[in-house]
Amino acid sequence: MGNDNQSAIKIIIAVGLLAAVFLFLLAISLRSSMEPREEERVQLGMNYSAFDYDRAMEDIAYMESLGPRPSVSEALNELRSYLLSELADVGLEVRQYPFVLEADSAVTASDGEGVNLVAVVEGDAPGVVLVGAHYDSKVRSDIEFVGTNQSASGAAWLLEMARLWGPERSGRSLWLVWFDGHEAVDEAITMPALQGSQALVAQLEAEQRLSAIDAMIYVGQIGDCYLNISRDEGAPAWLWEQFEETATRLGYRKHFSQRRQGFLGDFKAFREAGMPALALVDFVYGGSILNHSNFWYTEEDRIDKLCGESLRAVADVMVHALPGLERRLDEALEGED
Repeated sequence: MGNDNQSAIKIIIAVGLLAAVFLFLLAISLRSSMEPREEERVQLGMNYSAFDYDRAMEDIAYMESLGPRPSVSEALNELRSYLLSELADVGLEVRQYPFVLEADSAVTASDGEGVNLVAVVEGDAPGVVLVGAHYDSKVRSDIEFVGTNQSASGAAWLLEMARLWGPERSGRSLWLVWFDGHEAVDEAITMPALQGSQALVAQLEAEQRLSAIDAMIYVGQIGDCYLNISRDEGAPAWLWEQFEETATRLGYRKHFSQRRQGFLGDFKAFREAGMPALALVDFVYGGSILNHSNFWYTEEDRIDKLCGESLRAVADVMVHALPGLERRLDEALEGED
């Protein structure tokens, strides 16, 4: 009987120890999910590109100062005028593509006109690589949602890339696109409407320009101090790998996650038109689950959560990935002949 009691006590102690270890590990895991992961902050090394992230952050601050910038708003009109002025100073040809922005439901006030902007960096080789971001923000009446990371980070990053590339380059032409109509006009609809990108694909096809585009790269939500770009599971593997390999070479590998993410974006219409398209998007806002909950599509999406180093890292990778991307496109075209 005594031996049985001793065995039972040992079992109870062992179970208790295991439970204590489990609770300890669980506490560590919960704590790490609630606190920012400092290792995800970008550490810049060499000057891999001429991207001026201080100027990009100034543009973001200006966009934030405009307040909410939904489609068919005075604030977005003001931002569009600013983009056109800045692009003219760079010397880029800019094409404006207006489109009818249809109401999402009877709840929405009325239809209006959206405008996509296409700035052209002329290349000396056939073909086009399109690089895009959206510049409208989500309609919200319950809060003042300015969408600084959600919208302004991509729009400002693309503007600074226009300054970096200038009006001419060696290689394919680049079409830099600021998409309007990304967000739903009806605030009750949470999914992106993507009206601008759908309209632009139709317009380019009507102009017989769509077939000139060899690849499309969409960029968004990349201002987060804790940069962690998800792998776009809908993109061709070779296209993601080109950016992943470049990020590894430049020391930014940890900011390009193997976490696969399926999502909607302005790349969708181009992908459906048959061209390779990749989205570079950070889907975890902040360095923790708690941060994400507090910042994602809330009034806390402000410039104090953003870091210019993250913008610079994405720019560095873009600049150095493009030559390899174009070589792969050339090889694919040669294989078709």
